[in-house]
Amino acid sequence: MNNKMMSKQRTLIAGIVLTMLYFISASALAIELQDVTFSMASGDRTDITLTFDEVPPEPTGYAIAEPARISLDLVGVSSGLASKYHALGAGNARNMTVLETQDRTRIIIALSELVGYSTQVRGRTLQVSVGRDLDATARTTSGAAAMPGNQPRSNVDDVDFKRGSEGEGRVIITLSEPNIAVDLDQVGGRIVLTMPDTTLTPSLEQQLDVTDFATPIDRIEVYQQGDQAVIEVVRRQGNLITWRISRIRRLFLR
Repeated sequence: MNNKMMSKQRTLIAGIVLTMLYFISASALAIELQDVTFSMASGDRTDITLTFDEVPPEPTGYAIAEPARISLDLVGVSSGLASKYHALGAGNARNMTVLETQDRTRIIIALSELVGYSTQVRGRTLQVSVGRDLDATARTTSGAAAMPGNQPRSNVDDVDFKRGSEGEGRVIITLSEPNIAVDLDQVGGRIVLTMPDTTLTPSLEQQLDVTDFATPIDRIEVYQQGDQAVIEVVRRQGNLITWRISRIRRLFLR
């Protein structure tokens, strides 16, 4: 075997990227959510069908274990539903809340326990399926969380910031493993990312002033709060913004 091939090492780079852009026009909310239906499938699976007046965007989202829930953001979508709250039957997916903000509609699905989910856009509908058979990784993560001390703590290894080609601000967070749970909330002018059972590298605990980059972001505050790592992204005053979060998982050969 070639010595060069034998010397190659696999390196897993995992993390999340939070992207924030200037929100220019309220007319961007051009797509309306018009109807919601659900049905119970085999096992504990629940299929939720959201119907729109046009083809909806691909959702961005995340799941957390405590409290167990799935959160999906639909940028540029308004809600035409008569109610914000929708019961989903007696399965693991208990109920759904639909919240409309200035630039998006957020779908929050409350669960009895954390399981996997999948999304699929079909014409003017978005189908969200929730169930144990959809994501074995989510089940493993949830089960391990119930046994503290049996596994090493996760880490935030790096927090970086970059300005994108369209003037957007990108907060790049490098994680020690790809399946770290991330709870994300918007509180006033702050996007708050909380990672339970996660430790910050000590040198990362700081406040980063990024105003000179001319993006929607004013500063980034990184700190440890008990057993959780917290990253607060503060937007600049007077600017309306749209934002999205995405996970990255790359395998490099060296």
